[in-house]
Amino acid sequence: MTKRPTAAKRIVLVKHHNDRNDDRASQHLAARGFDLDWRMPYAGDSLPETTDGVAGTIVYGGGQPIPEVERYPFIADEARWMRQCSEAGLPTLGICMGAQILAHAYGAEVGPHPAGEQEFGWYELEPTNEGAAHIPAGLAVPQMHYHTFALPEGATLLASSRAYRNQAMQLAEKTFGFQFHPEQTAETFQRWQQKPWAPWGKPGVQTKDEQDRRAAAHDEGVGAWFTGFLDRLFGVPG
Repeated sequence: MTKRPTAAKRIVLVKHHNDRNDDRASQHLAARGFDLDWRMPYAGDSLPETTDGVAGTIVYGGGQPIPEVERYPFIADEARWMRQCSEAGLPTLGICMGAQILAHAYGAEVGPHPAGEQEFGWYELEPTNEGAAHIPAGLAVPQMHYHTFALPEGATLLASSRAYRNQAMQLAEKTFGFQFHPEQTAETFQRWQQKPWAPWGKPGVQTKDEQDRRAAAHDEGVGAWFTGFLDRLFGVPG
């Protein structure tokens, strides 16, 4: 039997590309009875002026660099929206670029890895003491990025990877930023492998064979953890 949320049902999902809406987060939340309100500010969509009637928001990843906010003015709109949701106490999750926008919204720097290392594949997370309540040790998650964010003032670091210290942060009781991509399944990640921008051969990037092996070993565990995290964040009873 599908469990239904008891509060406001509309979740605003913010995208930065026109790929299919079949990620793990949106599929799970729809199955939990939430109404999905997709917005693409990069393509001209506006964001709500108020959080009334909104159950929370997820801001997804994308390829537009945060330091180029003057070139991509929608980033400022998204930063305003995320901060508004966070300060209203709503569940607020930034994924990859979304986490970077969240950090930017609170005055933290965003930019490339100082040594040029990238993460494209499935990489293990090391939770901090504070993060152990949210992220299990040894969780290997999908990644695709070469930028990172500094921790905003007051944020709590939850997890790191070997190459990137700031992989997960918490800014408020229901505000989180993940540099990694738990919304991607092994199947949707395969589409990334076929993209012309896939950074094969770059420093830190796993080979396709290694990615496929790790996806087969860890996809189910990532899914079980992330859907449970979403239920706790959005207040779906267990």
